[in-house]
Amino acid sequence: MNHSVRHLTEANLKIKQEPRLN
Repeated sequence: MNHSVRHLTEANLKIKQEPRLN
């Protein structure tokens, strides 16, 4: 696993938990 991949995964989890701001 790449560090960037993990970062993207965490970002995706945040987006799923929190409503879209955009």
